[in-house]
Amino acid sequence: MHAHFQNMFQSANPASPNIKFFDVEFNFIEERSKQIQKATPCTEAEQPYNVDKNRWPDVLPPDSTRVRLNPIPGVIGSDYINASFIMSSNGDKQGYVCSQGPMENTIDDFWRLVWDHKIRVFSMLTKEVEKNQVKSARYWPSEKDKPTVYGKIEVTLISENQIEDEFIIREFTVIHQENLDDKRSMIHFQYTGWPDHGIPSNTKHFIDLMDRVDTAIKERGGPIGLHCSAGIGRTGTFCAVHININILREHFKKHNDPPPLNLVNTILLLRKQRPGMVQTKEQFFFCYKSILDVYIKLTQEGKARKQLLLQQQTAPTTTPAPEAAPSTPTPTPAPETSDTSEKLIT
Repeated sequence: MHAHFQNMFQSANPASPNIKFFDVEFNFIEERSKQIQKATPCTEAEQPYNVDKNRWPDVLPPDSTRVRLNPIPGVIGSDYINASFIMSSNGDKQGYVCSQGPMENTIDDFWRLVWDHKIRVFSMLTKEVEKNQVKSARYWPSEKDKPTVYGKIEVTLISENQIEDEFIIREFTVIHQENLDDKRSMIHFQYTGWPDHGIPSNTKHFIDLMDRVDTAIKERGGPIGLHCSAGIGRTGTFCAVHININILREHFKKHNDPPPLNLVNTILLLRKQRPGMVQTKEQFFFCYKSILDVYIKLTQEGKARKQLLLQQQTAPTTTPAPEAAPSTPTPTPAPETSDTSEKLIT
């Protein structure tokens, strides 16, 4: 794995027009994806009553993996939202719910998605507006502690914190008006350091975001909710990297060496479940870079542990000095007897 990743980077530069190895692998993905897409019908997404719920006409969830909402009685198409269930190659039961950025007419459906599928951690990988183009509607309350109702779901913003100008962490309480006793909390990460169709300037904040998401999921459970604008470019990149670095970390814990990762196969698996995942060559490059950076860090940590263990094993052992034998106490002489005492005794 390391040799393959290193060869890719030694022979390529994302700023250069001649990135041969990335071209070859990404072009292979694109060609295979054409075959996959032909065999992946999106019938429900194309129904006339659902068409206006799709942000882009060519980014649709396949029937086999689309997320179904609990239907509203008497409302045709009310179980539809442009979102897909994504499972990873290592049989992860947790999985991801990947959706497009909500539009003004699908905000209520977005909160139904959160409620129906018990999503307690959601990552938004876009700003609301980029280059004067709306990427996602603002689907949450602007003011703290002032509930807003979306359909039948009441949402309250509890806290909002900016982290290093790269992402914002919000906490919401979510209540369904037909079940007031079930009060839920949702953590919302908004990553603002990622330009649409581009890549972040470095992997550090991106990996930090993933680590925070993992921590929140361990505490709260449920699937990981993800969206960008179309729900395939940045969202697919997150899934591809997250799947592979989790495999890396688990393998290092047990074996202290890397497993045979295959990023191309990971992306093809994602595209079978939601076409177009990892949308551009630059995003494909960023997947490799993120995984390689985590690998290098794990390798360095492993070497440091081995070095420490070696130092402990080869450290000279000092023989403790023998304990001093306890001194024998000197007997206290009996007091002298005076003449007077002798006379009294006799």
